[in-house]
Amino acid sequence: MPGDLVPHDLRDTAASLMIASGASIKAVRRALGHASAAMTLDTYGASSRTTWKTWPTEWKNATPSNRLLTRRLQSRLWHTVGMSRVERVEEAVKALDAEELAAFRAWFAEYDWAAWDQQLERDARAGRLNDLADEALQDHASGRTKPL
Repeated sequence: MPGDLVPHDLRDTAASLMIASGASIKAVRRALGHASAAMTLDTYGASSRTTWKTWPTEWKNATPSNRLLTRRLQSRLWHTVGMSRVERVEEAVKALDAEELAAFRAWFAEYDWAAWDQQLERDARAGRLNDLADEALQDHASGRTKPL
């Protein structure tokens, strides 16, 4: 890392870029590991009003090493900040090779079936299936069903 740049500068730049790109304060809070959104707002709440108004001047006066690092960070943030968790999972799945994809498919099928079984059990315990079961029993008793 260049001598005129410290790790915290990258953190501040990341936070400012996230805010400027429209990320919610909650998303910025999670990315930075802040305990609360209030902490994030107290620290970076003015970013969109001040930092980004003066960005062109600050960029023009930045050292070449700061510009390069900021460009790299900005490129990564533009790609991930606006993405939902589902979109990030989709991107990760697209990056899998054939063997990894096969393993993921097998895992996900098991995971999905288990989740469906759990939902079915919850619905049965809550009585949400009683009307359907009664209707099926009535259909069977009246001869409207066929043997499997």
